[in-house]
Amino acid sequence: MTVDAIIERLAKDPGQPLRVPRATYRVQLGPDLTFDDAADVADYLSALGVSDVYTSPFLETSGAGSHGYDVADHSRFRAELGGGAQYGAALDAGQLARQGGRFVLRYYDTVLPIGPRSYARILGLRLEQLNRVLGAEHPAAVELKSIMSLLATIPVRTETDPARLAARRREIEGARARLEALFEDSADVRDFVDANVAIFNGTPGDPRSFDMLDALLDAQVYRLAYWRVAGEEINYRRFFDINELAAIRMEVPEVFAAAHRLLFRLIRDGVVTGLRVDHPDGLYRPAEYFRRLQRGALLEVCHGLFRSAGTGEWRDQDVLARYDPMHAAGAVPAQPFYLVAEKILAPGEQLPETWAVAGTTGDDFLDLLNGIFVDRTQARAIEDLYARVLRARPNFGETVYEAKRLIMDTSMASELNMLAHRLNRISEKHRSSRDFTLGSLRRALREIIAAFPVYRTYLGDDEGSEAGPVGSEAGPVGSEAGPVGSEGAEGGGGGKTPSAQATDRDREYIARAVAAAKRRMPTVDASTFDWVQDILSAKVPEGGSDADRAERRDFVMRFQQITGPTTAKGYEDTALYRYNRLVSLNEVGGEPSRFGTTLAEFHAANVERARDTPYALSATSTHDTKRGEDTRGRIDVRSEVPHEWRAAVQRWQRLNRRHRVTIDGRQAPSANEEYLVYQTLVGAWPIDAERLSAYVLKTAREAKQNTSWTTASPKWDEALTHFVETILDEGTSAEFLRDLREFHAKIAPFGILNSHARLLPAAPPDHHRVRQRLRGVDGGAGPRPGALRTPRGREPVRVPVAGGAARGAGDGRARSPAAPAHGAARRDRRILSLPAVVHRRGRAGLARDDAGRVSRRPRVGRRERRVLPHGGGAHAARPALRRLRRVDPHVARPHRPGGAHRAHRHVHDEPRARARAGAEPRGRRAGETAVSGLPSGRAKPGSPRVQ
Repeated sequence: MTVDAIIERLAKDPGQPLRVPRATYRVQLGPDLTFDDAADVADYLSALGVSDVYTSPFLETSGAGSHGYDVADHSRFRAELGGGAQYGAALDAGQLARQGGRFVLRYYDTVLPIGPRSYARILGLRLEQLNRVLGAEHPAAVELKSIMSLLATIPVRTETDPARLAARRREIEGARARLEALFEDSADVRDFVDANVAIFNGTPGDPRSFDMLDALLDAQVYRLAYWRVAGEEINYRRFFDINELAAIRMEVPEVFAAAHRLLFRLIRDGVVTGLRVDHPDGLYRPAEYFRRLQRGALLEVCHGLFRSAGTGEWRDQDVLARYDPMHAAGAVPAQPFYLVAEKILAPGEQLPETWAVAGTTGDDFLDLLNGIFVDRTQARAIEDLYARVLRARPNFGETVYEAKRLIMDTSMASELNMLAHRLNRISEKHRSSRDFTLGSLRRALREIIAAFPVYRTYLGDDEGSEAGPVGSEAGPVGSEAGPVGSEGAEGGGGGKTPSAQATDRDREYIARAVAAAKRRMPTVDASTFDWVQDILSAKVPEGGSDADRAERRDFVMRFQQITGPTTAKGYEDTALYRYNRLVSLNEVGGEPSRFGTTLAEFHAANVERARDTPYALSATSTHDTKRGEDTRGRIDVRSEVPHEWRAAVQRWQRLNRRHRVTIDGRQAPSANEEYLVYQTLVGAWPIDAERLSAYVLKTAREAKQNTSWTTASPKWDEALTHFVETILDEGTSAEFLRDLREFHAKIAPFGILNSHARLLPAAPPDHHRVRQRLRGVDGGAGPRPGALRTPRGREPVRVPVAGGAARGAGDGRARSPAAPAHGAARRDRRILSLPAVVHRRGRAGLARDDAGRVSRRPRVGRRERRVLPHGGGAHAARPALRRLRRVDPHVARPHRPGGAHRAHRHVHDEPRARARAGAEPRGRRAGETAVSGLPSGRAKPGSPRVQ
């Protein structure tokens, strides 16, 4: 494809990326799975029909053994993945240390620099003693004093003049080089300075000996503080409440260019074929960021094609002169590169129309798919049982509200304080709002955020940029010579701006939140809420100056950056661990208060996805899911047998009552925690006590009701561990374990069929990218059917290699694939997984035309509807589980050469099981569901590519 062909193709269909992956497979890179290890399994993934390997972050992190998300250097590959040289030797223990010609401070696992102007404090200590030993005229002593004078006169760190900043950098590097050379040439000076370092570190037991170190630290640009202080006094943006992960300002051109230089090079070389953007709601202007990313990626793709041709010279402006006007005038944001966004959508919320992305990462589809396995008609029965267990009837909306309030009062308190102070400064400038106090404004903001119905709004995303116009003096856009600019009007990047409907929708979300806050806080004057609503809706008073307008707009942007992480911490990481009515619904992107999905809703949502985001990912599990598909599938079966489940829970509570303990007048575990334990056992059985204990402790700490990560309750933690270990001990709980196994044996076959039916996302032509993981968080399609999120999180997944063996990814161990360690359920799943994915590949021609566009789905007839699993609708097939009848799953033979297999499940009453066993069902009887079709052959795949 030529550059001209690319531009013509974008002009024809700007909403379709130039290349769309057929299927992706997530690989969690780490010390146990390096680049080389991932390359070893490429052929296996290719045989599955995978076109692109979807990796975890691979840039250099802040420490070894990381999950990859704490990126510390965007310009380097992560060394322990085989992508670069190892770091130098570790620093010696102690607070202050010398490292060559530099001084650093070691604070637990963090290494912090000492400001160069502070070096004179260390170098000049006891200088007269050095003069007495060597003599003031000694060359080494003279050089040391010369370096001290140079460091004392370098421009200060607050300097903003570019020339002075350049001079500062040159003088600092020169002074450090001279120091290192001096230490190499003179052992006397080196020993003298090292002795000074030891003196600064002080003497344990002598408090006054640390005064010099305290004064040295007071002169630095950072402040050392107990980590809990950050909850209220931190003054920089973080990744949620993780102090070590400081946010960077992607809206600044230099920052964007530095952070994406290596990435753009990989795109130019064709190594990276798509990007997932995590947490875009934390960006200052998400829509602008996606436009800049698309623009830079297009330039690199075209540059790579031009370079491969080997003719002439490359000019970015030749492409931009054609692309920018087309992008600015289009009704759809131009999307030359495949981008997906990890955006969690609230029920009824749409992906922002100005985002130049192919869609979401699939969390919304995950929830939609899981919902059709839940029996909606039994919602009241499950609700009543949960209320009986808790002796209360919790409301999920109230649970979310209380969780968000808790987050703002604890881990996100500093962010809320910062917002309140900004708002107070605005109010002081106008006589109509001068009487609003800081306290009242803080309370109003807290209530509005707690009641916010979506993760964030996007007002102001189209109103200019700090990044400046495209094609600035810094250099060509997307080149390594200069930064990638934004789409200012002067640069022609423009792009689609939010429609009036989108703006009105955002203001409606704000109005709903304010109305709810007023109801909850009648003691706060309503005029305070009304004024805050005007500010958040980007309204400027008459006669307001440009400075007022800019200040208010910046406040709105900062507010919008905070509602997202607050909702994520309150909703995903707190409320979903508190509301345990049916925990299979408690996934990111889900709505536990909505009990399942009807088939009509499922079809309608798929039609909408095919129309609006036909190239989005379709996920059945992600690295964020709290339970794997198999675990969810088994727990879903509970919704079909509420009466049997209620009887079982009552028996188990009675049998295990003696294993609870009393802590400060409360029963441990609580009724809610015990109910979660039983659901988990049903979903993840068999499971050992160590693994279940770790999971239960995690859920209890995330719930933040009886214990937490920040304020642990050792007694409560011990009680939870004791309870789990005791009920899983054959010697003390034989009767309970026997009853659990009997109940599990009755529902497990239905859970297996639920797992098989979840392979359906691999078949629909409108959603053809299924996210799986080679080595992902142990919460999805991982190493076992009962996968759970635990603190250890990631485990190797064994894959077949040459010779028919199975290999643990990155661990070198092998075992036979014919004998999986986790029983028949896993064997059944493995039998079906490969053909189902290959089935999608075999139908690729039906789903896509020559240009790669997805064809519209034909009208679904009665025969096609039968391939959907049970779950709702007037004629939905539903397993007859009211009496826990036995199920006989089997796969029928092909009904014609090359045709699709049909997998049926037969449910029988026990007295008639033998007479009806093996009978081929006819029609659509209650208790019978056809699951995913299986092909008889497959096409030869190509090699997966990195995404």
